[in-house]
Amino acid sequence: MARKKLSKFAELVTLPHLLEKPVGQAGRWPQPLVLELGCGYGEYTLALAQRQPQCHYVGMDIQGERLWRGAKAMQALKLENVWWLRGYIDHLLDYFAPGEVAEIWLTFPDPFAREGHAKKRLTAPRFLDYYKTILVPGGRVHLKTDSANLVAYSIETIQTSGGMIDEHIPVAPIDIMTRFEQKHRQRGDQIQQLSWHWPTIQPI
Repeated sequence: MARKKLSKFAELVTLPHLLEKPVGQAGRWPQPLVLELGCGYGEYTLALAQRQPQCHYVGMDIQGERLWRGAKAMQALKLENVWWLRGYIDHLLDYFAPGEVAEIWLTFPDPFAREGHAKKRLTAPRFLDYYKTILVPGGRVHLKTDSANLVAYSIETIQTSGGMIDEHIPVAPIDIMTRFEQKHRQRGDQIQQLSWHWPTIQPI
């Protein structure tokens, strides 16, 4: 590993608002809370946080160098409503309590297009179960992607899980432009956005 990269990893533990696999944090997050999974360099998380300073945001990724960049950008912007979480999405229930998250964003996740890799997609049934658990009643999930196959797959798994599609925009508006979205748009890729929630079941 290059020396520069090693120094960034060493600095990670010293950066404010950056947590690594924080078991014991569940139930202690400030409210209301918005979560971006696979946040990369944190551009989307930071832009949302600037737009709505009354909310709190968590950018989650396993790539430490990317989170380092997000945390440094947060410092430059003097934001106090953003946290960074380094961990695996498989362990989501270790980091967030039931009903603790108001909204979830999935921005350009890996579509795992290879046959047999569907279970790794962030809209696979097991991940949807995680989201249903940590979301507040009626909380929404948003997916932005250039993969039509992932959208079709997601609609099927969402509806099978009892979710309701709130919005499907075949050509997503240009609102927050991350470096990943910029690359997709420069190639002429069509960006789609899908939003959904799980209805609250009223007791009989």
